[in-house]
Amino acid sequence: MKLLIRAVAFSAVVLLGSALGGSASARSLTTGPLVEHFDGTSWTQVTVRSIQYGLEAVVAPSATDVWAFGVSRVALHWDGTSWHRVKMPTPRHSAAPGFWGASAVSSHDIWAVGNVSPAHAPEHGIIDHWNGSRWQLAPFTVPRSELYGIDALSANDVWAVGDVSVRTAQGFERVGLTLHWNGSAWKQVPSPNPAPPTMAVTHVSNLLYAVSGSSSHDVWAVGQYNLWLNGTRGSRALVLHWDGARWKLVPNPSTVAGHVSFLYGVAAPSAGGAWAVGGINRHNAQHALSERWNGARWSVVRVNGPHLAGVSALAANDAWAAAGSGSSAGAGRIMHWNGHLWTLATKLDSRRGLGAVAEVSPTDVWAVGGHFTP
Repeated sequence: MKLLIRAVAFSAVVLLGSALGGSASARSLTTGPLVEHFDGTSWTQVTVRSIQYGLEAVVAPSATDVWAFGVSRVALHWDGTSWHRVKMPTPRHSAAPGFWGASAVSSHDIWAVGNVSPAHAPEHGIIDHWNGSRWQLAPFTVPRSELYGIDALSANDVWAVGDVSVRTAQGFERVGLTLHWNGSAWKQVPSPNPAPPTMAVTHVSNLLYAVSGSSSHDVWAVGQYNLWLNGTRGSRALVLHWDGARWKLVPNPSTVAGHVSFLYGVAAPSAGGAWAVGGINRHNAQHALSERWNGARWSVVRVNGPHLAGVSALAANDAWAAAGSGSSAGAGRIMHWNGHLWTLATKLDSRRGLGAVAEVSPTDVWAVGGHFTP
């Protein structure tokens, strides 16, 4: 049986949408790591020494086994007492990889995904696996790809998502990428194009930032798609569902009003309950976006603050979301869902942001991010 471990984040991309729906992306500018821990009563900062990079993903199989990742050749491991550096395998002659997502079946079966730039070759996705004693580089051969999210439902059922650049009549376009691990090999699985059939758009690109499932026939992937129409680009939130046979587009309430919207994180603790978080632009300002699946449809749930970058949920009345990572929209913060509403659990200063959260239990939660340059 799979442990209910959620570590979904994508804080490396910050969308700055215009009133007309344009978007742009930029890497987070972090000067050091940030780790926050909840002990059931309050959130406190945990000191991490000897590294100079921010953290983008976290996964917590147990209270004495927590992993955090960033743009680096090393991961950080918490053994219940302190953090230790652990080397991550990467292709030869490549720049330091960026790890954006992680997930675990158990302490002996952990995955981390991201992207890497080998010398004299296009950037491509990277998948590393922990077998309980060491990290190994998984075979992966999709050029010009990036991987942002991963969810391990079992040892032979793992999904990874991101995007891949493909050549079109307009040049190279980024389209959603879904990969599946069956216990012996990774296989690319087709996913649908989100272009509305009634909209005469010039072209469409789409990206998937996070994935989470409750079973082999109930998996969600979220992200965004960009539409180019009459020289204007607009961003809309994207939701896909895997029913055990294929990926399908699912109606998303945040796109109805036509605002710029995007989804960075998803957590699905059960078939009848899932969360997706991100951001939406209204009145020339960016706001947090929270959507909930009740087994039949998605609906928007009110939440305050800047965009949400990651979410973790163990039950219908217990979810955590991290906000403000790399965003100029406000300081980092952590929100908590108590079964009725989102409340502010802790707020950081303007130079600290969080982009990923992982819950071991209701009294043991981790969130990671970075200190940002002024």
